[in-house]
Amino acid sequence: TKGGVMRGTLCFTLLASVLVGCADLTVSNVHDAPFIASQQMMKATVKNEGWRSAPASTTRLDIKTPSSPAFAQVATRPTPALARNQQIELDMLPFHLSQFVAVGQCIEIKVCADSANNVNEWFGGEDNNCQTKSFCRN
Repeated sequence: TKGGVMRGTLCFTLLASVLVGCADLTVSNVHDAPFIASQQMMKATVKNEGWRSAPASTTRLDIKTPSSPAFAQVATRPTPALARNQQIELDMLPFHLSQFVAVGQCIEIKVCADSANNVNEWFGGEDNNCQTKSFCRN
């Protein structure tokens, strides 16, 4: 439960005979872009694909290196409130692959919208909050 309301229940209410749904935050387009000198900026797009506006939330970036068995949180970014179908590209983390891996190795990056689970999303809507992508050092 959250605030006395069961989480995971269908997020639909009948209001003046109109069916109104919930927000649905998704992550897409996890990528790196040139930043400063040889550093890159890890970026991700958060979009509200739901029927209602989503309140401000937090987006988290986790990294899994070849030497670690699990993802570890390395950054969070505030995400502003998003209206229905609105999206924002977030600068998540300045980095250089040499911080994490040797030449020929890869890291996995996982970016999750609403990482604190504060946005009421439709039933099953939490399942699409993250996107994972690999980055390899050549």
